[in-house]
Amino acid sequence: MANYNNGKYIQEAIESVILQKFSDWELLIMDDGSTDDSIARIKEYLGDDRIFFMKNSSNKGKVICLLELVSRSRAEFFGILDSDDVLGEEALSCMYDAHIKHQSCGFIYSQFEYCDNKMNPICKGFCRKVPEKDTNLRNIYSSAFRTYKKSAYNKCPGYNHKFISAEDLDMVFKMEEVTNLLFVDKILYKH
Repeated sequence: MANYNNGKYIQEAIESVILQKFSDWELLIMDDGSTDDSIARIKEYLGDDRIFFMKNSSNKGKVICLLELVSRSRAEFFGILDSDDVLGEEALSCMYDAHIKHQSCGFIYSQFEYCDNKMNPICKGFCRKVPEKDTNLRNIYSSAFRTYKKSAYNKCPGYNHKFISAEDLDMVFKMEEVTNLLFVDKILYKH
């Protein structure tokens, strides 16, 4: 989880991980030079030995944070959670099970739900299975919740530090080149 000035939302994001039915997780949080109360809010959760906190002294950008977080992750599978979004309580167990069951898929994503600023649902997201002989280059099928097998992620160049935005879409394209994709048709992520 990369964070920059999302103190208003970050506690709910962290709690959505803590409340998972699947308990064998680690949460790496990198604060990117926040000037709001983000760090104070994050520190409230550092008693949980599954939560690790790092911070940049200045704002370096989300992609720089993601590169550092992925490199420090010890997990075989990892997912990206934005600090102003939340996971459904079965998100980690569903994705873990999908990675175990589908060993050839190094990139597994779910459906998501658009929400208002209080996380009240507005509408279902646009994710769906990539049709045979199609790609995300033509139509965007893959979005949050995005999870990766680290071994598949390591086959591609990873996040591009020059990107200021659309880093997530760039990773979808890269993963299509190195591994099979799988869609889990459940709303596991609230955006």
